[in-house]
Amino acid sequence: MEHAAAHSGLFAGIIENFVPEIISILEIIGILVIIIGATKSFIYYLISLVNPEKNFRLKSELGSALSLGLEFKMGAEILKTVIIRDINEIWILGAIILLRALLTLILHFEMKSELEHTEDAHELVSDIHRSGLGGKLRAFLSGKEQKESKDE
Repeated sequence: MEHAAAHSGLFAGIIENFVPEIISILEIIGILVIIIGATKSFIYYLISLVNPEKNFRLKSELGSALSLGLEFKMGAEILKTVIIRDINEIWILGAIILLRALLTLILHFEMKSELEHTEDAHELVSDIHRSGLGGKLRAFLSGKEQKESKDE
């Protein structure tokens, strides 16, 4: 019986000493992922202002970083359940986990919608090129531009 109590005390000591450190590490990783993703998206945004031909998926990049960062932070919140001492902390933690899960879900659907929209646009452009309409449209537009320049 004393042997089991000793193991229980050892396990409790490990939890009390190491879980807070692991939680802090997960929180820092989540923050770094969000900062790096936001910085990367901002740099892509600046590049796209200078060179509009560059096609960056800014929303997708930023959404992925936010989602991944929130996942790390949610992992830290889940680990906090191991070291909670009273019921009020459980309610607060539950609300935080629910809010972060909701944010992750919203980001997921936003990114999915953006990806579908991008894929639809690429499919439309491919259909135009395959049908030969792309060349006809360019010829029509260039003829219209030439006619407008002659009229001036």
